[in-house]
Amino acid sequence: MEWLSILPPILAIVIVLWKKEVILALFLAIFLSEWLLGQSTILGTGTAWLGALERIAEVFSDIGNTRLLMFSLMVGALLAFIQQSGGVSALVKALIDWGIAKNERRSALLASAVGCAVFVESNLSILTSGILSRGLFDKFGMSRARLAYIIDSTAAPISILILLNGWGAYILALLSNYEFNVSIIEVLWGSVPYNFYAVFTLLLVFYTSYTGKVYGPLKHSKNSESVSDVELEVGPSKPRYMLVPLGVLIFGMIGFMFITGNGEIAAGSG
Repeated sequence: MEWLSILPPILAIVIVLWKKEVILALFLAIFLSEWLLGQSTILGTGTAWLGALERIAEVFSDIGNTRLLMFSLMVGALLAFIQQSGGVSALVKALIDWGIAKNERRSALLASAVGCAVFVESNLSILTSGILSRGLFDKFGMSRARLAYIIDSTAAPISILILLNGWGAYILALLSNYEFNVSIIEVLWGSVPYNFYAVFTLLLVFYTSYTGKVYGPLKHSKNSESVSDVELEVGPSKPRYMLVPLGVLIFGMIGFMFITGNGEIAAGSG
């Protein structure tokens, strides 16, 4: 029956909420999908297991997927280096000493501003804001949920409003399939003021950051969050240990964005 198709995503959501394990949730969802597509019996369990492994292996058959996974691994290693070097702690201390982020309001506004300033790629905006602001939010007792809201609600909206990024390349590729009385660039930029959701979302982020008014889970303090022991044990070293690898990360992701963006344009024009 068609309604069975909703079971894999429901299973994934339940596992994530219960065990907090994304990889396990995704794998079990793939396995359930294969089982439903197959015999849906006890005898079909082995076939579903092999089918799930085959689905995962097929991901690497696409060069774009493989490139993205490799880059994600390199980014993870770089972020671990930044944390273990003490660069994050040093930068947090420097921002507080300089008065840039000396209280909750300034820390929240800084996270919002960084999320908007790095508009070339939404994932890059999330990584940069998260690395820079996580220690500040912990320092002033603000919740991780509040930080997640800020960086998520600035990264995507600013990327779709300032289209000098992969989003713009992708939309240009889609628009190239249609005929207009004006150029597709004019159509693209003319649509920006009508993106009411993105504009309202950014305004709401800065409102909550400036006023400090938060609701629901955003109110929870860091005492209710799980801060890793490793992060607490790593003392501050020098701020440049944070900025130099972060610069490498930014330029690397910009280069990756242009590579994938050019591929999307070529695919759209073809």
